[in-house]
Amino acid sequence: MTHCFHKSISLILTFLLLISLIGCSSSSSSKSETNDQKTKVTQAKNDKKQKDPTGETSKQVQAAGTTNQPNTANANTQAVAAKPETNQQIAAAKPSSPAQVAQPSKPKTTANTAPSQQTTSPAPVASAAPAAPVQTVKISITGPKDRPTILNLTTVNIKGNETILDVLLDAAGKNNIDVDKTGSGATAYVRGIDGIYERDYGAMSGWICKQNGTGIAKSAGAITVKAGDQIEWIYKEN
Repeated sequence: MTHCFHKSISLILTFLLLISLIGCSSSSSSKSETNDQKTKVTQAKNDKKQKDPTGETSKQVQAAGTTNQPNTANANTQAVAAKPETNQQIAAAKPSSPAQVAQPSKPKTTANTAPSQQTTSPAPVASAAPAAPVQTVKISITGPKDRPTILNLTTVNIKGNETILDVLLDAAGKNNIDVDKTGSGATAYVRGIDGIYERDYGAMSGWICKQNGTGIAKSAGAITVKAGDQIEWIYKEN
């Protein structure tokens, strides 16, 4: 019994020793873990300071700012003092009036407008050629003693190629005088004018024609008149 008791006590002590050893090892491990965490936190803070130096560096900058504040004020005063001169220089550099502002040069339009003026200007009116003088002849018709005047001396316009017969027909037609003729050209023959025919006043009575006071030698349809001629048709009695 005694031996068993001692053996039990030794087992209990051994168990307690193991427990204490286990506790010591766990506390040391927890302490080491705590130290490791503190080391990591410290290292993280140092890294943060290197990335964003807002701590002492910011304080140093702020201190430097407060130290240099009088100098900054002096610099501002000098800048303010320098502004009027700068403004005066700017004002001097600016033109005194809008009229002095350089305007962009415009292309001259003289060369372009000259052709348009030539095209739009009215073309010179060509002077009309002087009209050719009108060519005329004069004609008269004298009947027998009882009807002496059938057509007074009348002016007839000609173009230059009319015959004595053409002039007679023109003047008679304008004055409602009948003309009875036969043939044409060289065979033309006037038998009666205004109802008076050959042989009405004798066997040898009839119509004769004169050109410029001279009796014609051939048919009235074959003789061309010229400007200024005077034609006479006369009834000759027998």
